[in-house]
Formats: sequence, structure tokens, C-alpha cells
Amino acid sequence: MIANNIQEQNISHNIFYRQIEPRHVTIKLMDGAIVRGNINLLAESTNDFGITDKHDNEMGTFFQRVSDLFTVGRNPFIVVFDATAEWQDSKVFIINKANISWIAPED
Repeated sequence: MIANNIQEQNISHNIFYRQIEPRHVTIKLMDGAIVRGNINLLAESTNDFGITDKHDNEMGTFFQRVSDLFTVGRNPFIVVFDATAEWQDSKVFIINKANISWIAPED
């Protein structure tokens, strides 16, 4: 008879919640591919830039316009969620901003 030793591990989980202020956009990539989905205006804080466009007491100051994420934002990547593209649907894409030809916000 083989005895199995099963040890329970006390694992703590840290759950982080991020506020989302989505904006639906269409993005054309340099290779001609079109991606449609949402980007989060609250993805990058403006505290380092001295911009006070949008303020949340708990989180600080954030961009108010889609264009600010590309012209002022420092992160070289943009996350597009609930995205569809020619090759896949309902995915999350992380796109290098340098590979974007244009982006059009859809209100």
C-alpha cells in the first residue's frame, strides 16, 4: 500500500482591480491589418506630465482623450481588449505604438 502525502498550502492571493474607462477605436497597423476594440483611457497616469485632464481621488490624474495616450503617453504599447481583427475575434492584443499607422476613436 502506497501512502499519499497531500499537503495543503496556504496560498494568499492578491487581487488587483483596475478601473476602466473604455473607448472604442479602430486601428490600422503598418502592415495594413485593421483591429477594432477598446482601449482604456485610465491605462496610464498623467501625474508625471503635469496634465490634469481627468482626476480620480483614489487613482490620481489620467488622460481624457485617446490621442493623449499616443502623443503624451510614455508606454510604447497599447492594450486593445474585446478586440476583433481579420485573423482573430474576441481577443486582447498588445500592440506596439510604432506599428500603428492611424487610430480612429468611435464615439
